[in-house]
Amino acid sequence: MQNRRIPADDGRGMGEWLDEKDELGRGIRVSATYHIDLFNSTERQSRQRLVQQRQDDAPHYFFNFDLQKTAQKGEATTLGKALSYAGIKNNVKMVSFPVDRNVITVRLENIADINDLGENPAKGERIAFKWLLQQMWKSANGADIDAKDITIKEKSLTGNMDIEEMRERKIQWKTKDKVNRKITHRFDGQYVDLELQRIRVFEVTFGSTDDRFLQ
Repeated sequence: MQNRRIPADDGRGMGEWLDEKDELGRGIRVSATYHIDLFNSTERQSRQRLVQQRQDDAPHYFFNFDLQKTAQKGEATTLGKALSYAGIKNNVKMVSFPVDRNVITVRLENIADINDLGENPAKGERIAFKWLLQQMWKSANGADIDAKDITIKEKSLTGNMDIEEMRERKIQWKTKDKVNRKITHRFDGQYVDLELQRIRVFEVTFGSTDDRFLQ
């Protein structure tokens, strides 16, 4: 929707129709950029997801104005390669949020749909999740030591309850043919499956016997 204005109630749900105006009573002007991708679906993939990724994840810049040079050599990070190797690439997105000491929330999303690869429809993705978490631990702590006792719990999309509790409390809607189509939550402790357009959220706790912790 470009201007978010309709002249009257269209009878399709809203009790009060939307007619956004500025302080002078004029319709709000909306600046927008539209991307049109013209391509042969039998020869290449649509660039829709690439544009979406760039819009969602703009470049981040970090500056250090108090850098002190020392003779000690830094350690090159390999986390970027680890992310790609684990399956976080192309149409798969991952976001992590700190929760507590050694506790993070991880959100995984497959933004692909069935039309993304033309005559070769995109399929689900498999993420080497536990291995990736080990690489995150090593990258944050600068040590080639595995984290102890990584506990992984799948949560609801909002991250506020365990997936088992969400299933129990969820209303089971039936279709006209009385078929209840359940969403599977397969996770074998190592790999996470992401079907097309799927979002999954996990709470991860890193156990440790020393002072190391995930930064």
